[in-house]
Amino acid sequence: MAKEKLDLRNELQQLRFDLGFLQKIDCTKEENNTYKKMLKNKESLPNGVCQYRDSSGTYDSFFTVWDSGLTDAEKQAYIQYQELLLIKNTNTLIYKIKNCVVFFTVLTVISLIILIVISCLP
Repeated sequence: MAKEKLDLRNELQQLRFDLGFLQKIDCTKEENNTYKKMLKNKESLPNGVCQYRDSSGTYDSFFTVWDSGLTDAEKQAYIQYQELLLIKNTNTLIYKIKNCVVFFTVLTVISLIILIVISCLP
């Protein structure tokens, strides 16, 4: 159970960044200097320009948000292909683990047979 309220719009925005539907494009040094001067003069930043922030305050660098421009159908297709790749990679990993288990089981059986044969010799 959550102890505080979640802002689902922020979560959704973060997921868009994680999936690559939105990307942060860093501004150049000249643009950063221009935006710093604008903030010092109490002017508002241009539309789409954001300032990097951390828990202690703000940074002196800025970024713009770039939208991939995919339609909803293209986004759904992208997500489905990502899911298929994940399933494929998971199946490959399971197959490799299975092969390792078989290898070590066969090795153990061979070791037991050799041990029994050696113990039966006079």
